[in-house]
Amino acid sequence: MDDPTTLRLVFDPGKDAAVSRQRIELDLGGRTTPADVFRPVDAPGGQPLPAVLFIPGDAPQSFMDGLLEWGQYRAWGEAVAARGMAAVVAKHDSTDELRRAPEVAAVIRDTLNAVRRDGASLGIDPGRVAIWTASGGASYGAIAALEADPPVAALVVYYGVLDIRGWAAQLATLDAQAAASVSAAVVAERLAHVPPTLLVTAGNDNPLLNATVELFAQAIAGKGDIERLHHRTGQHAFDILDNDTTSVAIIARTLDYLVERLLPG
Repeated sequence: MDDPTTLRLVFDPGKDAAVSRQRIELDLGGRTTPADVFRPVDAPGGQPLPAVLFIPGDAPQSFMDGLLEWGQYRAWGEAVAARGMAAVVAKHDSTDELRRAPEVAAVIRDTLNAVRRDGASLGIDPGRVAIWTASGGASYGAIAALEADPPVAALVVYYGVLDIRGWAAQLATLDAQAAASVSAAVVAERLAHVPPTLLVTAGNDNPLLNATVELFAQAIAGKGDIERLHHRTGQHAFDILDNDTTSVAIIARTLDYLVERLLPG
């Protein structure tokens, strides 16, 4: 298995950029969680920046413990900061094969609230926050974005599990009611409006995962500004594994999308 600390984006525009990285502890009310804040070093002093909150995927706890050192998220944070925004990469625990999924979903919701509440001290504009989420963490990150009040500026989902009901039934580790409560496709069904959303999928990903994206896409259809990008030959985590022109184009478009949603014209 590749070392996750060394796997960076195949298109890595922030690698040599003038970007600062600060380790903080976010107060979630009764507990804290570590996070890294990335900022352009030449950002005007005293001027809050729009921010992208990164909600990573899910894995066994031993793997999640080192999340803040993963090259993928350091590269994304640096790339966002290189475009004049702040990035927050927040740690969350494993769902333990979905047993703790409702708890993790609550932590992610509280993480967004903490970033907004403490925006002034972090140099972040709480009114201009987007969420980027991926893989096994996507349903929880998407729910935080869908239910945010005030609304987030945008939601970006990369190769995400957006409905966990089938997975929960297969594992038999979470009851059906709880699984529905933390499935973004279910939550989205009851909403009249959703934030601007970018859905990114990979053709060589798990078909069952891609099916959950389609359920989510159906649930949000006609409820907001939705854009889709598809890497026809890409695999799961193509942004760090598939060094080809399509991966480069999708990463570049994602950064442009975040700029369009977060920075004034």
